[in-house]
Amino acid sequence: MRVSLSLTALFIAATAGATTLDLHPSRANFDVLAARSDVAAHVRVLDSASRYEGHRIVTDARCEVLSSGFGANVGENVTITTLGGVKDNIGQRVFGLDAPAPDEELTVLLGKEGYMGGGRMVIGFSLGMYRVLRDPWEPIESAVVMGVEPVYRGPLRESAPLTVVAFLARARAAKGMP
Repeated sequence: MRVSLSLTALFIAATAGATTLDLHPSRANFDVLAARSDVAAHVRVLDSASRYEGHRIVTDARCEVLSSGFGANVGENVTITTLGGVKDNIGQRVFGLDAPAPDEELTVLLGKEGYMGGGRMVIGFSLGMYRVLRDPWEPIESAVVMGVEPVYRGPLRESAPLTVVAFLARARAAKGMP
């Protein structure tokens, strides 16, 4: 009985540590997600459209790359495919993952093309997509990014975790690039 409880306690402790890494919005988590991604970029959403993929609704957002950490060229268009959307007056939503809206600026960590028969998936769902906050006159060097997951947004713009430039640099560093 004592051995069984010890093994159970050891299993729970090991599992809890692994789960914390995947769920907690920490630097280690960002670095792990960035290392797994194929693209790290600052993009502007040009347009988006929802479609059926089997019994699911997915949204494809066509984006222009404004600056790139790796995996995409400036001026190139990439398509981000997310779960959820509205098609034929039917809506599906994945909480914690909002589809990008036209004219929105984002910094993203993306996987390979072909996700759900479309573009690239966001790595780590909402933990791999950040909204860029800046006024139209503000240079990109001072633009900040905020997570899209409501739990992780932070109270105000002043508490934003990164600038766009720092986001891309940190993604490159996590990938082992200069």
